[in-house]
Amino acid sequence: MLKARSKLFNVFLRDQSSFKFAFGVLLGLSFSIGVILSTVGLMDGFESVMKKALKNSVGDFSLISKEGFFSFDKSISKSLKSIGVKEKTSFIQTEGFVIFSDYSQGVQVKGVEPSEFSSVTGLGLKFEDNEVAIGIQLAKKFGIKKNDRIVLAFATGNKSMSERPLLKGFLVGQILTHGLYQKDERIIYMERKVLDSILELKGMVNVVSGNLPFTNSLGKELKAKKVVTNQSMFTFFEKAKEVIPNSFYLRPYWDEYAPLLEAVKHDKLIITVILQLVVIVSIFNMIAFIFYVNEKKSREIFLFRALGMSERELLKTWLFVVLAFWLISCLLSLFFLQIFNWSLANLALIKLPGDVYNLERIHLVLEFEDYAIVFFASLFWFAFFSWLALFRMRRKSILEGLRKEFS
Repeated sequence: MLKARSKLFNVFLRDQSSFKFAFGVLLGLSFSIGVILSTVGLMDGFESVMKKALKNSVGDFSLISKEGFFSFDKSISKSLKSIGVKEKTSFIQTEGFVIFSDYSQGVQVKGVEPSEFSSVTGLGLKFEDNEVAIGIQLAKKFGIKKNDRIVLAFATGNKSMSERPLLKGFLVGQILTHGLYQKDERIIYMERKVLDSILELKGMVNVVSGNLPFTNSLGKELKAKKVVTNQSMFTFFEKAKEVIPNSFYLRPYWDEYAPLLEAVKHDKLIITVILQLVVIVSIFNMIAFIFYVNEKKSREIFLFRALGMSERELLKTWLFVVLAFWLISCLLSLFFLQIFNWSLANLALIKLPGDVYNLERIHLVLEFEDYAIVFFASLFWFAFFSWLALFRMRRKSILEGLRKEFS
């Protein structure tokens, strides 16, 4: 019977027209599944790239006082150390204006300790005398190059505000990237002691950043860093509330873009459901192929049935064809997925406008659950509509088919 089923399968795709039809159906199905996977991967990739960029600009968390500037004294530092935080840095964050040639715009100026800040964020800041580091988008926007001179405008200080801003000239020592358009366009770094003297803060800061401690069940610190999840952040915050004064509050690194990330997560589910319609439309091509072969090869099919192939065996053969189409389509969709991912990384045509989406380049990020959901959802639609088509075919008896074909 296996040999007879193989011969029947060859009958389906033997002529060129049936083979071309089947090939077109395969391409359509695989492309549709690839589009859905790419959409899910885009959403996850957007979240992954944005979170990575945010972490690289602030660390895992930030600590801010409700009262403004404060002294990062031994008590606060000791409180963080008591809950396992070793990588931490305090810095000054203020607003000002950058002036270069005929251009000017508002910026956020951060006064940092380079070695501490780099250990927390990984940015790798280094300053020579009178140097600052700017983002790559600001450099592109104003045409600033390394060693160019820019002017920063500040308020005259924290105690006595003057109507006239204080102007200070600096050399651009570094042009760096965070991975986020707005941060690359709006943030400027300098040494903390320089900004401290400009604002006359006498050692006070207004932000502390740090990385979460990762420990095992025995409380020992793990050498390898783990992924910071919502749950691990929540657990850390619960511990931190017990030791940090009420005048301070903690923020996770994604807090600034939390509404956008939540919207992306919500839209991913809705878009995935809607795009299932694309798969359903493509499956109609598969149904059309079944009816096409059934009508064109009806004589051969009824001959096989007349020679002893049972209706159950014929149904199994068709189901094998349907499952083979589904499996090949899933494999081909992975090929389309690689093409889409390469295009996102290299083609200027689909480069994102960074001022709108905050990111210019993203890549597809897919987990096993994403593949499973998309593949098995398409299998469900395959099975459902194929069963309807095969049910219609089963309604014809052998005698009816032979009478129709040989009359």
